[in-house]
Amino acid sequence: TLVEHTGRVFRLQFDEFQIVSSSHDDTILIWDFLNCAPPDGTPHHMLPYE
Repeated sequence: TLVEHTGRVFRLQFDEFQIVSSSHDDTILIWDFLNCAPPDGTPHHMLPYE
């Protein structure tokens, strides 16, 4: 599960290494697919939604 988001997840993209999730909490997170966790252990807040 993607428990770092505080809003509903509405989009996922993935490849063999990562999952990128975007949420209604105005965050985009990059997850380490192999470990089911953010790559460095913390969520990466990248872009606000406009």
